[in-house]
Amino acid sequence: MKHPQIRLDQIADIPQGAINPSKFPTEVFSLHSIPAYPTGSPEELVGIKIKSSKTLVRHGDVLISKLNPRIPRVWLVEKSKGLRQISSTEFIPFRVKDPDYVDPEYLAVMMAAPQFIGQLAKLVRSSTKSHQRIRPDDIKGHSVPIPTTLSEQIRIATRVKSCLEQIEEMKKLRAYSIREETTLLGSLIDSHLMKCAGEPARLGDVCDIVSKLVDPKKDAHRNKLHVGGANIQARTGRVVNLKTAAEEEVKSAKFTFNSHMILYNKIRPYLIKIARPDFNGLCSADMYPLTPDTTKISKDYLFFLLFSSLFTNYAIAGSNRAGMPKVNRKHLFNFQFSLPDLDVQEKVCGSLNDAISAVDLLQVGMDASFKRIFALKDALLSKAFVGEL
Repeated sequence: MKHPQIRLDQIADIPQGAINPSKFPTEVFSLHSIPAYPTGSPEELVGIKIKSSKTLVRHGDVLISKLNPRIPRVWLVEKSKGLRQISSTEFIPFRVKDPDYVDPEYLAVMMAAPQFIGQLAKLVRSSTKSHQRIRPDDIKGHSVPIPTTLSEQIRIATRVKSCLEQIEEMKKLRAYSIREETTLLGSLIDSHLMKCAGEPARLGDVCDIVSKLVDPKKDAHRNKLHVGGANIQARTGRVVNLKTAAEEEVKSAKFTFNSHMILYNKIRPYLIKIARPDFNGLCSADMYPLTPDTTKISKDYLFFLLFSSLFTNYAIAGSNRAGMPKVNRKHLFNFQFSLPDLDVQEKVCGSLNDAISAVDLLQVGMDASFKRIFALKDALLSKAFVGEL
């Protein structure tokens, strides 16, 4: 059933109260901020740690982010444990004028609906993605559907909340599955490599860095795919979201690499960002493009060796330094290990590649289900907005 559309400024005010928490250095505040939003809970901070002025909010206020309205960030302020509640000035607060007429939780549901967010996306004040924002006056003139009875609003809000909680639980289960997947891969690699007896070797004896730094702006390189640290998923070896050097507008010198090499990201070795590309391209200067001596070690075995906890622990131990943890070339090539003959390497890598293929197939299914979860959330909010719940 369709419900009457009512302008926001007719049912809610924008509170103007502000406070500088640093003037109350020992008081603990409940802070609603953009970084805290994904957790679903405000931060509890003492005033001395909050440097800028904040907006005073209270239980029942509905907060909507000014930043990048295409990403819906709508937050209902819940009851706090006796703490004063404050909000980042990057949120616009709306306070229901008459709680006996409009339920705040229902209003939060309506303001998070794709129909409402879609209207706001047309009102951005900048064409730069990082600076897209909306103003309070842009929002308050828009309308939301309001059922005539409070009980109906509460029914809809309660049903939406219950469904969203189930969706969040599915997202947590997916995150847990991904963690288990990476743990499983690490355990498989370690167990297989530990069984491999061989001759003592140094990494520098079986691979080298032969690539040279090039200018990615030159015609010979600008249309090559570029692999940066962000393009390699931690602990999986997957390469994602690739673009050419020209598309990314990269300017600093990059290494060339080919399909025979392994890419090892030397920054933050605990992330285990390693790739074995099947194409030629450019990679960040923060990576080592390693060329294996295939008379001694296969490309795949080198890949799995760098994935092992034995190597990772060695790399971490040698990267402790002020600032950013980084593996230097000398430490990398001094890594010692037991190198089996090529026949054993082939057998081990075949087994591990079969395991990775199975995990990748599972990942494809999980990715598809994750997309359906997000679609389900949007569909649910859309139905609530048009009165179909």
